[in-house]
Amino acid sequence: MQFLVKLIDADKLGGWVRASVASALGLALAKWPALGTIVGPDFQAALGVILSGIAVGIWSSIAKSAAA
Repeated sequence: MQFLVKLIDADKLGGWVRASVASALGLALAKWPALGTIVGPDFQAALGVILSGIAVGIWSSIAKSAAA
């Protein structure tokens, strides 16, 4: 059990959570029906990836600067 504690600490767990949120946000934006009426499916998927990356990048910056 001590081995797992060394592998998983609060900072690493936070990174996993941020990555999971980025994935879920990207999928949600890529499948959002209202956005699909405005742009094509390829652009919608790309927009989902870009916006989720920006949101999680800002979140990561805030989390890491607050921890320091």
